[in-house]
Amino acid sequence: MKSMTQKVKGRATIRTAAVFFLASAVFEIMDFSSAVALFGGVRVGAVAIFYHFVFAALYVLSGIGMWTAKPWGYGAFMATTAIYTMDKIQLMLFPQAFYDYILQQLTVTREIVGMIPKEQLIQYFMIAYIVLLLCWWGFALYIHMRRQYFKEKLPT
Repeated sequence: MKSMTQKVKGRATIRTAAVFFLASAVFEIMDFSSAVALFGGVRVGAVAIFYHFVFAALYVLSGIGMWTAKPWGYGAFMATTAIYTMDKIQLMLFPQAFYDYILQQLTVTREIVGMIPKEQLIQYFMIAYIVLLLCWWGFALYIHMRRQYFKEKLPT
């Protein structure tokens, strides 16, 4: 059994990530009415609101689970990772919807974006999303390697 003075490996990193997950949930709620690219189309209204609230709930669940180091926190994070990955993959499977979504998100710089050929813009964003997913899965690997964090009683 670990003493109360012993430092738990990964605690600061995981708690920092928890704060970022909770912040992400706040941003999802703040942007709840924005359009989302889902299954080949850009969706608005009730579908978009539901989408944002589902992701906000997943981020809150993951954030709280990581902060409190509860045994369910590991599963919550891994489930969020799987759902987030499927969401980004479905986005990349429909290039036209992906492009429409990009244009909708970049309204301020639409003139500049218009100068970049469509295929090239989609390719840039796909690369960015792939890198994002690789980073996310790198952190998932870190969480997996530190899964003992979710099983130990943490000192307060």
